[in-house]
Amino acid sequence: MSEDSTTIAREAKSIHQSLKELLKTKEPYDRDVEFQRKNLRKRYLNLLLLHPYANDTKDVETSLWMQTSYAFIASYRHRISIIDRAIQGNARQSAEQQQTKQQQNQKQNAHGPVEYRKLLQRFRQFLAEEEKFWIQLVLRMYRSFDLKEAEPALTLLGLITDANGAANGAKATGAHNIFPQESSSALTPGTEAEKESRLSIMNKAFIYLGDFARYKELYNEAGGRPRAGQEAGAPARRGKIRKKGTSGIDTVPMARNYDRAQQRYEQARLLLPSDGNASHQLAIVASYVPDRLGSLTHYYRALCVKHPFEPAAENMATHMTKTLQIWNRQRQERERMLASTPVTIANQVDIFKNRVVVLHALWRNPIDKEVKEQERRVYEEFHRLVGARDLSTDTICNVIILSQGALYKHRMIRDSNSASSRHEAPRTPGADILLEWRLFGHLLDMHIALLEVGKHELKELPSMDNVDNDPAQRITATFRRILPPLRIASKWLRSNLTYAMQDPEFKAYQQKEKSKRVKTPQKGKGKISGHSHHTVRFWNRYTQFMTSLANAFPGDRLLPLSDPLEEDIDMRGFLPLKKAVGESSLTDSRTSGRVPNEEQLMRISDLLADARAMIEMDNSPITYEAGVFKLKESVLEPRLSRHRSNGPNAPEDAPHAPPAQEQTIMEAIRDSKADEPPNDDDARTEGTDEIVNEVFKVGLDQFEDDEEDDEIVWNPKATSPPISPGLQATPIVPMKSLTSPLGHSSALTSPARSSLSPKQATKTPIGSPRASAVPVTAQDLLINAMNVGRKPSATLVSTVDSPRIKPTLLFGSELAPNSIWSASHDEQPLKFAAVRRIPMLRFPEASLKTPMQGYQCRTD
Repeated sequence: MSEDSTTIAREAKSIHQSLKELLKTKEPYDRDVEFQRKNLRKRYLNLLLLHPYANDTKDVETSLWMQTSYAFIASYRHRISIIDRAIQGNARQSAEQQQTKQQQNQKQNAHGPVEYRKLLQRFRQFLAEEEKFWIQLVLRMYRSFDLKEAEPALTLLGLITDANGAANGAKATGAHNIFPQESSSALTPGTEAEKESRLSIMNKAFIYLGDFARYKELYNEAGGRPRAGQEAGAPARRGKIRKKGTSGIDTVPMARNYDRAQQRYEQARLLLPSDGNASHQLAIVASYVPDRLGSLTHYYRALCVKHPFEPAAENMATHMTKTLQIWNRQRQERERMLASTPVTIANQVDIFKNRVVVLHALWRNPIDKEVKEQERRVYEEFHRLVGARDLSTDTICNVIILSQGALYKHRMIRDSNSASSRHEAPRTPGADILLEWRLFGHLLDMHIALLEVGKHELKELPSMDNVDNDPAQRITATFRRILPPLRIASKWLRSNLTYAMQDPEFKAYQQKEKSKRVKTPQKGKGKISGHSHHTVRFWNRYTQFMTSLANAFPGDRLLPLSDPLEEDIDMRGFLPLKKAVGESSLTDSRTSGRVPNEEQLMRISDLLADARAMIEMDNSPITYEAGVFKLKESVLEPRLSRHRSNGPNAPEDAPHAPPAQEQTIMEAIRDSKADEPPNDDDARTEGTDEIVNEVFKVGLDQFEDDEEDDEIVWNPKATSPPISPGLQATPIVPMKSLTSPLGHSSALTSPARSSLSPKQATKTPIGSPRASAVPVTAQDLLINAMNVGRKPSATLVSTVDSPRIKPTLLFGSELAPNSIWSASHDEQPLKFAAVRRIPMLRFPEASLKTPMQGYQCRTD
């Protein structure tokens, strides 16, 4: 009869203390040390395999790894590094002056190349033996606990040869001797908790196998690899180099290959996606490549799970800090590269990936101006590279995952004191609110870029007649590439709709106004504030894309999502998605045998299903009417009035920005007109009249309800008080419509307001009286705007020609050559006549801006 678990645990503790003392004075390969190590390992195996559910067995697999494997790995690595440093130090000395002394030191200290090679060989042999042992432990647990969930991973890793679970080399020489006798009855877990604990042990064992593969590659000097323990550098050279033959020729450096380690870490993560340890190891491997973007993605995934790996927070902070330092050091080199023509696609992609990591680093210690610039550049480059098909699907997915992970971490996870104090400046609650909006706004930007590129691709689909009625053949190459990240974005939106409708943009606006001592009323629950222009813009882009998608791919031609797809399996356990990606299935997609075209149709079907599901949710901002997805007008609030606090430093009220309804109308007008072919002037008259009617209807409805604006006739005899600089007229630069995401980045330039020149600053601002002005009513305005009774001429010259009243910013200004209704050179068909201004008709200037397809700076 076997010993009880308490006795075994007590013996193991005593043996461990003895082993620690031996390691302090003896080499890790000493016989006495090896005897005690195997003795301790045998005790732990008895606990793990014979008393699996006893209290004394808790975390015994960790003790088995740390005390009988990792402690010896650390000892070998330490000794190798000491000898390597001694050899490198001797090599720096002059051979002529120090040759005799160097040889004596090598004999006395045993720190020469021969001893180095012997120790390195012993270490690699130790790693090989340990790898065999842990493989045997994995297979033993697979059999003893009937862990069918691990079978796909074992097969993929080549540890079992067939579906019946036959072990591949199950009896390693000498390894099975310390294992206890297998029981005839399987120790199958009886509860979900017991099964999860066994899977957790298997997960750790896969990670340890990955560590062995990583160390074996890291300490391999064959084939021109760098020195053992080094990631890069010149090929290792030990001993004498012959002057004759090919051995005397410099060997081409060989990059290390961590594919085997990465594969084992991946299987560990897929086996237990709720644990962050495997993702942390993947981040380390990615940093070896180096793939800074991939490494940061894995660090976030190590934290955004049910059981986060806490050391990942500190390591991630270090990773971002180092990347930012390298980025700043290479500024001049990067500028020279970008100035050269043309810049290779590889360099563009590399700069973009590093820029994303830099942006995440800047959020930790935000410098407002620099952060805004990097946010803008990240959006522009992402939009352009995705549209040009220069980014892989994995890279696009990583960018989306990073945006989601950063927001989740900020909201749900707080770094430890050490991580915060070392890498991040402390923030006030108000600063946290502003940073949360920056993160949420960046997430919206990344989603908007995909939606805009996707909408553009849907315009160029071939007809069904040209593809033999096969809808899958209509999918363009670019659209295929963005479908997986679009699904990840869609799953986040569906899972976090309640949070999105809390309007973080408006909360940030309130916080900024509070810092200016300005009070802002609360918005209604489930509403989107009129101040949240970026949020409204996102929902407009989303509904436009979903409408185009539904029209291009009717539901009866699509395939329903029957099993999890590749991105569903990969994203399992990622908490920002809240179990929205196939949590219930582990292996279906690996053996389903679906063809790629079927998977693409399933992705499209699932995107439409997500949109329809959101329509049915409480406080949903979207609806579906007559085949069109729309943003509900009922969820949009007008801009709220601001009340200045009393005090000498209280700021002036700023001019109103466009109500959300106006913004939605203007974006719809711009998008619809951009898609239409140019028409002649006669055909254009009716459409332009409708546009004017829509906009003026909204504007008139707005000020009809304002008690302060009942009088709409301006009194020219009144004098206007001086206005603050924030109220001075600023020119509106007509932006060119982005007709293709493949265009130059100039088409995506942020429409930031340009500052006034000294000459322009002297102009009379809006609202200032002019001499001999004639009272004008709203009826006059509408008559002139509609140009009633006249047919537009070919040149569309205004019929209003009063030298006494010059147009101001609303319908044109001396500060800018064109009115806001003027089109750019490539939009001449959209022009219509200019009209007089009505100073008391308080249309906010921002409401008349033409929305652009590209980036719009968030007013934060």
